[in-house]
Amino acid sequence: MALSIRNPGTIVSFTSASAVYDGALVIASAATDLDVIFPAGAQGTGPYVGLVYAPGAYGPTGTAVVQTATEIAAGKAIDVVVSGIYPGVSAGVVTRGNEVTSGGADGTVQAVTALGAGTNAGVIGIALASAVAADIFPILLTRYVKQG
Repeated sequence: MALSIRNPGTIVSFTSASAVYDGALVIASAATDLDVIFPAGAQGTGPYVGLVYAPGAYGPTGTAVVQTATEIAAGKAIDVVVSGIYPGVSAGVVTRGNEVTSGGADGTVQAVTALGAGTNAGVIGIALASAVAADIFPILLTRYVKQG
């Protein structure tokens, strides 16, 4: 992904309750004020906060984007992009224009799948480029809950 696609808007400082990496999707921790953690699983309802801003901190273990063990340890101050355009890590196939949501408990993102009646999904934003698993791709951050 070209660096010119990065255009973070508002960046807010939080404390990480888990080890994180650049572009990881995080949610508000239910346990502590101003803490963020990975989502509990895929396509939850949030509350999604944004994507971790930590250029050079690659991860998560088990994906192709790992270059070195450079995740940021839990308990550290981190910056989170809450608006603008910032890259996330794909958990699977995403087509540009797709709404994206949590891809799992590892901070990755995926395309929102079809929702049944009465089912909701938190959306972190809109994919600006297509991606396959472990790709880094730009997301226009627009948080909302989609209702089925």
